[in-house]
Amino acid sequence: MVLFFKKGARRVTAVEVDHVLTDTEKEKLTWLFDGARPLSAKSVKGTFIGPRREMITPWSTNAVEITQNMGLQGITRIEEYELSRDAEPRYDKMLQRVYDGLNQKIFDVNREAEPVEHIADIREYNRREGLALSADEENYLAALSERLGRPLTDSEVFGFSQVNSEHCRHKIFNGTFIIGTGKVLLETIVVAVGAIVYIPVALMAAQWLQQYGILAALVAINIVYGVIFSKQTTKLLDGTARGIWIR
Repeated sequence: MVLFFKKGARRVTAVEVDHVLTDTEKEKLTWLFDGARPLSAKSVKGTFIGPRREMITPWSTNAVEITQNMGLQGITRIEEYELSRDAEPRYDKMLQRVYDGLNQKIFDVNREAEPVEHIADIREYNRREGLALSADEENYLAALSERLGRPLTDSEVFGFSQVNSEHCRHKIFNGTFIIGTGKVLLETIVVAVGAIVYIPVALMAAQWLQQYGILAALVAINIVYGVIFSKQTTKLLDGTARGIWIR
């Protein structure tokens, strides 16, 4: 069964539980949900934006674990939904969907596997599915499709969008280098140095782990990262960066 908690006019929290909650259990959840009160109704009317039913959110996983630490048993999923009054709600199409009301079946998944879709228009598919591919990436996939002599499948395009995302290959680095004025973002340099030494550090730690045990491996990692991110090192990097700009 699904129990709904509401706070304010817009936020509803849905709790999937395998038994009827006692008043004490409801009070604990009200405290956990920052004062949201349980609703007696088994459904809530309105247009809501919330997570896809097929994907349990990390937030839900953490929330359920917290309830277990509070002594609450039988809760399997907790998700939040936001009421929308827009005619065409804006939402993340990859992670969310629009719900025409909330009911006891919002977590039920009764879908059969869809057939493979062959993508004729990469740009349109990118917009429709919210894959956040750049124009260069769209052009690359279109050229790849032409070179292969066939349309790419939906799983191929979706997989590319994930493997090639900014947190996997750091295509969005958020660093700014201005040559000629001496302004260099030190944080970017430090992160870059950390990324460069990550692999040898991992290899050294693995070797120490094999030869001397886990404590030695942890010591090795702490020593190397302590040197990289120490104040003395950042000062050295800063001074070097300020001394090498091109005039």
